[in-house]
Amino acid sequence: MAQFTIAASASLSDTIDLGCTQTNERVVAIIMPAAWTAASMTFQRGISSSAIANVYDDAGNEVTLTVDASRHVVLDNDVSKNLTNVRFLAIRSGTSGSAVNQGAQRLIEVVTG
Repeated sequence: MAQFTIAASASLSDTIDLGCTQTNERVVAIIMPAAWTAASMTFQRGISSSAIANVYDDAGNEVTLTVDASRHVVLDNDVSKNLTNVRFLAIRSGTSGSAVNQGAQRLIEVVTG
């Protein structure tokens, strides 16, 4: 499990090395903080912390997760397969085209398996 931080008045978290290099190791759940400025969640991933990019599915759509405060969100197979073998990950509040700044610092837990 890794903890991501989105700073107050920001929409993108820090980039964390998840170390998911094993075949089929993936993000399986997101544990949301008690407070969350309403927004969906999107992701950036990459092979290094300085080379990350937005995550899109095979149809060209940005991978988007519906989240809310105080929830343990289990990712369905469609979202989870796009977050397989993730080495470096960042979380965004909102989408790449419409990011949503959080009203205060938010700590988000990411479960891998």
